[in-house]
Amino acid sequence: MNKLLAGLDDGKRVSFVDIGPKLAEPDGTISPDMMPDYLHPTAKGYVIWAGALQPFVQKYTLSTP
Repeated sequence: MNKLLAGLDDGKRVSFVDIGPKLAEPDGTISPDMMPDYLHPTAKGYVIWAGALQPFVQKYTLSTP
């Protein structure tokens, strides 16, 4: 599914951001510190998620001087 979604990324109006590797351990597993129920991030997970998305929020948000 991620490969299909990544194909929609046009670099202008649509961006695909795969944050999975940022939330996973080096061996690919999910730490209970990140997602204790393997679905919902902890506060630490949301901080990482927000940090990964921030550049895209800035990219697509109009800024005023």
